[in-house]
Formats: sequence, C-alpha cells, structure tokens
Amino acid sequence: MANLEFVPSGDYLLVKDTDEDTTIGGIELPKNVRQKEMLFGVIVAVGDTVNPKWVKGTIACYGPYAGMTVVLGGTELRMLREGQIAGGMREIENHEPGDDAVGRITTDA
Repeated sequence: MANLEFVPSGDYLLVKDTDEDTTIGGIELPKNVRQKEMLFGVIVAVGDTVNPKWVKGTIACYGPYAGMTVVLGGTELRMLREGQIAGGMREIENHEPGDDAVGRITTDA
C-alpha cells in the first residue's frame, strides 16, 4: 500500500487537538464540565492559500466548535479555516534572557 499525505485545499488547515485535562485531584470530569472557551492544537498540514505564518508544528488557538472533525489513519483531527484561528504559539529563536514581551511564555520543555 502506498504512503499517502493529506493536503488541505485553499485556506484550510489540519490540526490535532492537544490533550485536555480530564481530572481534578484524580477525579474524572464528565465531558460537560470539560468545556473550554478556547482549544489548542498542533497544525499538521496547511492549504496552499494559507498565510505562511501558519506552518506545520505551530500551536493554534481556536474555539471549541470550530471546524470539522475528520479521522485519518485512526487519528481524530480537525479541519479549520484560517479565519477560525484566533492566534498561535511557536518557538522563539534567539530569545535573550530578560527580553520578555507581552504574549511570550517561557517553559522548561
């Protein structure tokens, strides 16, 4: 069988939602309590008319009802239009200590 890659058309992006916290203190939360205003996911493919700032690996922020759910290779993914993305996060290159600006987050990862 041939190896295939999904390529979104136009202004669509393919995103894999990040894992949600499903417990508080070890207590499993029911799905209706897990509702969040915004979700985060990693962009895994982009259409040919999408702004070049949205590249594979960028973490996108979008609403919980945005896009369409698709299952590819047994993995649940989300098809979003570029306009449904509220913002994104990516690694900063050449970041100097003390050069923190609004919107920048430093992690230990």
